[in-house]
Amino acid sequence: MRKQMAVSNSARSADYKQRLEELRQNYELTAPFKRGMVVRRWLRSQLGCHASFLSTPKIKRFLKTWDLVRARKEASVEFGGNLIASDPSPKTMSLDEITSKRIHREQARKLRDVIEWGEARIGKYTRRCPRVTFDNDFQAEIYSWQCVRVRMDLPDSLWDSAKIILQFFRWLRRLRKKWREVDDDLILEFRESLRVKRTGKERINKIMGVIHSFYRHQERAGRLRYRVQIYAPDALPAEMLEYEFPIKSELRTNVSKRGVRTHSWSSPWLLKGKESSYGKKVTPTDPDLVTVHQNFHKRNHGTRNSLIFSAVEDSGGRVSEVLAARVWQLPNIDQFNQLLNSGGKWAIQVKRKGQDDQLGETAPLYFSVPVVMRMLSYASGPRADIIRKSGSPADHLFIKSNGQVPKSGTVSKLATKALREAGVHNSTIHKVRSKFIKDRIRERLATARAHAARIGPASNWTETILSGSAIDMNHKSPEALKPYIDDIFAEETANGGPQTLVDLETKIREAKLHIADIEARLATLVALNRIVAMVELSPRKDEILAQLCNRAEELLRAA
Repeated sequence: MRKQMAVSNSARSADYKQRLEELRQNYELTAPFKRGMVVRRWLRSQLGCHASFLSTPKIKRFLKTWDLVRARKEASVEFGGNLIASDPSPKTMSLDEITSKRIHREQARKLRDVIEWGEARIGKYTRRCPRVTFDNDFQAEIYSWQCVRVRMDLPDSLWDSAKIILQFFRWLRRLRKKWREVDDDLILEFRESLRVKRTGKERINKIMGVIHSFYRHQERAGRLRYRVQIYAPDALPAEMLEYEFPIKSELRTNVSKRGVRTHSWSSPWLLKGKESSYGKKVTPTDPDLVTVHQNFHKRNHGTRNSLIFSAVEDSGGRVSEVLAARVWQLPNIDQFNQLLNSGGKWAIQVKRKGQDDQLGETAPLYFSVPVVMRMLSYASGPRADIIRKSGSPADHLFIKSNGQVPKSGTVSKLATKALREAGVHNSTIHKVRSKFIKDRIRERLATARAHAARIGPASNWTETILSGSAIDMNHKSPEALKPYIDDIFAEETANGGPQTLVDLETKIREAKLHIADIEARLATLVALNRIVAMVELSPRKDEILAQLCNRAEELLRAA
């Protein structure tokens, strides 16, 4: 079978131009017309071209004359054709000009979209507020919208909203659209593109809400006029009562706990129903975790990565929260002896999700004795070696070879790779938190069963247990944890009773890992002692010791 020859871009462009001329001759006064222009989607469907073809300067001038003719509904005397003719005097550029233009385009492409922290003045206080640069232009419209929201939302929420708006602006850029041209059709098209990418329903609804909030603010600020539906019928002129807003809204009534009613406009394009992420990924079991820790120790920084994984499992904290721990927050010798005698847990205060670090808000992560022992061993061993070699004054507990704090995304990727090598393909380090919360719920169930006759899915004790577990997980509501306790009750029904010895098995596994860390640190000393014993038995002992001393002095001077 002969392979078809590829059509060049110039030949394809000439073919599109010829079709466009024929299309105008046949439909000059009857083409679909909307908002003062011939519908571009109809043109693309008729020509079979990409949207970028209609955005070239020559085609835009041709279509602009067609738009004017179509608006007057009078045929043009002179047809503005001749699209196929090439420019009479093409500009020639030298190789240096071409290279410099290419480098400039690549640099501009890297720098044109940026989110960075700025400041907003709120009364006598100064709060952090994201500043968005899009296409190398500072977006004052986004910044003014964020300055209004900074009174109510935390910096993390503001940053996420800035990322959502930048994502939407980039999508509009691919369609050659401006943000002022957006209507419900484009918003729905963007929503469907998110659904194609398997974005979760809750995330899609948040994105729709952020976009609608942005456009509501622009309408209130006067940058848009009668484009977003935020007006009550009695606030509109009589001639606009039947007007259809390009961006529609729904008026919703909220009732507070005290019975106060408030009204607000919201997006009508939210997806209905609730969607839970529970069960979509695999929660690793205890044998899987043993293999994961073995895989960690085979690589560089194995002790550190294994300890981070254990800290997430032991405290239920997120990776970013565990990485925020400082070395000075570890217990000293006296405090550790008290902790060892009491058998309690050590608390480390860190900024957790949903807290404002500018106000100094923190929450504790609780670590058991075996994990604290491994932290102290790591701090006095591998971490101390890194500090001595790099000279870094870092006070974070977990650091890289250069003394900097590793990024949470990098640690998550390493954990995902270790889980995949252990045979757990559809799991992440975040699912270790699922194992943590199930263990905590089992502990609370065991405590409650020691004081109550029976506890089942319909018992009032379940709400109390879930409320306490939500505090452990730093969740705002216990509703998201209900699938976990339902799963535990189902397991107990299948196994014929509640599981036991879960906490003891975890302590044994952590103790084994601590022993493995100590063995790794002592491996060098064991090898050194073996060499000394062999030298003692050698008849050339004095000569070998002299050479070893000289070599050691050379290495120390070089270091």
